This record gives sequence, structure tokens and C-alpha cells, in this order.
Amino acid sequence: MIVAYTAIYGSYDSLKPHPEHPAISSWICYTDNPDLVAPGWTVVHAPLRYKHPRMSAKWWKCHPPLADASVWLDGCVNLHNPDYIDMLLDGLMRS
Repeated sequence: MIVAYTAIYGSYDSLKPHPEHPAISSWICYTDNPDLVAPGWTVVHAPLRYKHPRMSAKWWKCHPPLADASVWLDGCVNLHNPDYIDMLLDGLMRS
């Protein structure tokens, strides 16, 4: 199971759509915004861990969800091409 995940706190970024990819079992976004909704993403409302929203987002970057492997995507990333995911996964398998 491979999970792609991101975190958006303080409404700093907008959650972008992602291309479908058979290797990614779930797409997760952690956020402090209870109104954030995005098709294809599982949005997890998690309150601030630190005073500054940026630090709360970075906490998730360093604490991936439980999975066989995970891919962090910065909140500003807009993936247009599923081939990029293949390159990421190739790098994961080599490490």
C-alpha cells in the first residue's frame, strides 16, 4: 500500500487535483480547515499542533501515515502527469 499525502494549514495553499495512479492506494490531506473538500482526496481535519500553521504542516511531513511506502507532496504541487508518480515510485524502490 502506497499513500500520497500533504498538509495544508492556515489556508496557505489550495488543494490541487491529482492524476489517478494504480499504485497509490489513497491520497490524504491533513488540514486545520474543516471546510476543505477536494475530489479524490481524503481530507483529515487535524487541529494546529503549533502556534504557526507552517510548523503544524511540517509536523505531518515528518510523520507519514502508516503504509508500506508514502510520498509527500507539498501543498502547492499540482501533478499533471501520472508519469511523475512512476518516477517517484522508481526512486522509492531503488532506495
